[in-house]
This record gives sequence, structure tokens and C-alpha cells, in this order.
Amino acid sequence: MVELTNQAYSLDVKIHTLLDDTPVQERWVEITNRSDSAVALTKIYPWSGRFWHWIGGNAYDLGYQSNRGLGWFERASLPGGTTAVESMRGPGGFDDPFFIVRNMMNGEYYIAHLAWTANWRMEFTNEQNPSSPDAGLSFRIGPRSANALRVIDPGETITSPSVHLGRVKGDFDSAVQAMHDHIRRFVLPTRPPERSHLIQYVVGGSSETNIRNSIDVAAAVGAELFIIDAGWWDIYGEWTPSPARFPNGIGPLVNYAHSRGLLFGLYAEVEGGRGNWDQSEVYSQHPTWFYTQLFDGERKYFLRLEKPEVAAYMESVLTGLIDQYGLDLYRHDYIPGYTYEGLSTFRSGFVENNYWRYYENYYDVWERIHANHPNLILQMTTCGGAREDLAMMSRFHETYTNAGHAMDTGRSSAKSSGVES
Repeated sequence: MVELTNQAYSLDVKIHTLLDDTPVQERWVEITNRSDSAVALTKIYPWSGRFWHWIGGNAYDLGYQSNRGLGWFERASLPGGTTAVESMRGPGGFDDPFFIVRNMMNGEYYIAHLAWTANWRMEFTNEQNPSSPDAGLSFRIGPRSANALRVIDPGETITSPSVHLGRVKGDFDSAVQAMHDHIRRFVLPTRPPERSHLIQYVVGGSSETNIRNSIDVAAAVGAELFIIDAGWWDIYGEWTPSPARFPNGIGPLVNYAHSRGLLFGLYAEVEGGRGNWDQSEVYSQHPTWFYTQLFDGERKYFLRLEKPEVAAYMESVLTGLIDQYGLDLYRHDYIPGYTYEGLSTFRSGFVENNYWRYYENYYDVWERIHANHPNLILQMTTCGGAREDLAMMSRFHETYTNAGHAMDTGRSSAKSSGVES
């Protein structure tokens, strides 16, 4: 850790760098406001610097996950000047903050992830003037918003998203496998071996009869875990089984799956997104807990998790489902479309984008779920692969990616943002 102090602004900064036995290091920044007034953080790049000094010629290229579609890997040369790649579509963008830079002269790679779920920007500056003190290839990567990222109150300490960065000499596969090794061993949460890499059988929540028959099929074909997917409820936000389709509830089906030797998992969308949340009791009682917008002609409802009381509500719903049904797996989905800047809030004289506080609270919820339910498998399936950044995946054991869920970026009508006083 390197500790720095800015006397003019009464700020303390701690730069943490964590090493393991892979080529990948992790870095994050803590900022403490020691002044008597709030401070607005407008930009932060948790890791920046120079990869290589100038070596002449057009020696570098860049690979990254682009927004053309889910899993679309783009590669382009890095000419002189600054090349920027960013995502400003919100946390459902299908383009996680990841890059891999190649030095074609010496066979080295830098590979990196920004552990951050909302908007981001990364820049690469190729200074080709050998007499410049900045000659060579430099970079910076961090979260981004139009308004302040975070307002820091007097005496408050905040922690930035982390950057996972590795330097590898070898081929492309060596660089990718070095990052995979780091992620598997030091990023993903641990779980018992007997609950890892299971054969899963997933069926939509159609009816009690269909589910019971499907459990028989799952057991017959050698599946190990049975999951009821979307649609077992009638009203989003209520999370009670449809009385018409599940007259005996979900409990007897959980017991039946266990009796057939299967673990049991359940899907829900407790964070908000699509569906008829406006018919729910929670929306009727707490309309200010929701942010709504139109996407593709559909009204979307999002829980405002930047508010601690709303995050506590979501956690109580999650815990209730897990405990009520004795779940072995919880399958989490979130289908918002693109939320872009989302909402901002006026705080202590500044306009602050809500995403930083939203994800602070959100990550904390999953940390407590892990602590209180150590044998529970957590599966992220947001929109079939929209949130697979390392901050999210460090809280989930596995992800469910479905390329059929990739969305056309040209169809959204939700391109404005709002400010709440």
C-alpha cells in the first residue's frame, strides 16, 4: 500500500496493490475526506501508467469486448495519439470493461479487467515522438459518468473499483489463460467441491404438473440440480407461486426434487427490470423506491438500491426465498434494457450519479448472503450475459450466458437521465 496526502484539499489516498502467484495483480484506491465539507469525485482511474517505452513503428494492437453483440471480441491497431473505448449504456451493455494489448515487437501482452458494473472508459495513448517524456504506450481505465461519480462526505472513506492487470510474455492463449487462472483461484467465491460444476436441468415455471414430470426426467437422465426458471409467479415483486398453476405452492416440488436425489434451485428478478411491478404491493406502498423508464415500448421498473432502505428490502426478499424453500441455488436475473446514465441525485451541493452508491449497496447484499448461506450456489444470469464484470462475478459462483439475449443498440427510447432532489 502507498499512502498519499493532499494538504490543499485535505484528502488521504491509499493505493492498494495485491499480488498472488499468477501474473495478474489487482489494484484499488481508498479516498478519505478529512475536510469539513463534501468533495465531489468526478473522475478516477484506479490504474494508469505506461506499458512500454517507445520502440518505433506501429507496434501495438488492442483487443476488447465491443458492443456489437454479446461476446463480440474486437481487435484494432493502436495508431499514434489516443484511442478510447467506452460504454455509456448502463450496466446492461454486454461489453464488460476488459482489454488485451499486444506488443508485436517483443511478444508481450497486457490483459486487464475493471471490476465495475456500470459505465466505464479506457484510453490508450501511443506517443510516437521519441524525444517526448511520454514516448511509448500508456493507458488508463476507470468508471465514468456525466455527473459526479461519488460525493464524499466529511470523514468518509470510499473504495474505488479495482483493476486486475497482468503482463505476460508469450502467445495470446498464454495471456488469456493467465487471467483465467487468476479469476478462478482468486476472484470467484469458493464453494464446496460437491456443489461445483453440476449437471443442471432448467425448466420454466409453467405448472405444477409439468414441473413434477420434468423432475422425473431430470433424475432419469442423471442431472444433479433442478431449477425452476422464470414465470412461476403472476405479479413481479410478489414472488408467490401462481395459485392457478401451482395450487400447492413450490414447497412440495422442492421436497419432491430432493426425494429424487436432486438439488433444487429457483429463479427470480428481485432487483427489478421487466414485468408488472406496478401491480405489486411494494410498488403501491413505496413508489419512491422505484425508478421507471421506457425501453422498446415497455415500462421498466428498477429498485433504487442506492437507497439503503431499498437495498435492505431486496435483501429481505432474497433471504425469505432462500430460507422458505431451503434453496441449494438461487438464479438471479435482471432485464432492464439499457439504462444509460440512470438517475442522479443532488447531494451536499453536487449532482451525483447514483450508480456508485447503487453498486456499493448491491455488492454488500451479496456478501451478506454468502456469509449467511455458505452452501448456497449463486448463479448470475442477467439478460443472458449482460453483467459479467469481475465485481459482479466475485459475488457469484457461476454465470449463465445466452447469446440469444443480445439486444440491438438502435431500438432504445431511454436515452435521457434524471436528477432527483
